[in-house]
This record gives sequence, C-alpha cells and structure tokens, in this order.
Amino acid sequence: MRLALVAAWVLAGCAGSPAVTPEVAGAPLVGLGQEFTLALGGEAYVDVAHFILIFDAVPEDSRCAEGTRCIWEGNARISLTVRGAVPDSRIELNTSARFAQKRDFEGYVVELRRLEPVRSANAQSPPYAATLLVSPK
Repeated sequence: MRLALVAAWVLAGCAGSPAVTPEVAGAPLVGLGQEFTLALGGEAYVDVAHFILIFDAVPEDSRCAEGTRCIWEGNARISLTVRGAVPDSRIELNTSARFAQKRDFEGYVVELRRLEPVRSANAQSPPYAATLLVSPK
C-alpha cells in the first residue's frame, strides 16, 4: 500500500523540492545531501532516490556513558530498513569510525552522522534519535 502511494505521488509530478517538507505515505520527505533526524521507529522518504528509511532498532550501544571514564569511545549500532527495494533491505550503521558508518545502497550512500542521546550511566533505554545523510554515490 505504501509503495503504491509513493508511486502515485511520484507519477503525479510532485518530485520537486518544495519549501515546505510534505509527507509521502506518512513519511516526511527529505532531499539528497540534506541531514535529517529520525526518532527510533520513525521513517523518512528520500526524494529522488525513491525509497523510505525506517529506523528500526539500536541492537548495540556500548558508547562511554556520560560522566564515566572509558578505555575507548565504544560504539552504537543502528538498524535501518530500506523500503522501496524489492524485497525490503536492512542495513546497519555505526557511530564508531572503527566500523561502517556508511553503506552503499542502489547508487546512494546512507550515512549515520550521529546518534543521540549519549548514553547515561543511569538511563535504562534512552529515546534514541539518529541523524542521517543520504547522498549520491
């Protein structure tokens, strides 16, 4: 259903970049080269690339907690679903430069710029928000 709505929107000639960010099938529209932030569970339609990114999970967060001393900075790994590919694809991105912070996907690069909040020594499960960037390969 969502793909049908996206296809109808694109075929209707609405692929331009208006001043106000519209929504496509409930997902906000973001442009290439434009940083955007997704809350955990959120999604965004990437204009021109014609796919939807969904922020599914944070399967790992070993980053050094605020107010503590650590041997290394740690890493947080996020899981995204890319809808628009057949079948849907899943990619994982990391906060640490020791691991993949970018992934190529069908001629585009999806990059994790930052993950907030920084872990707190007291927090159980923070309300994560990932800042992403999609650019042409």
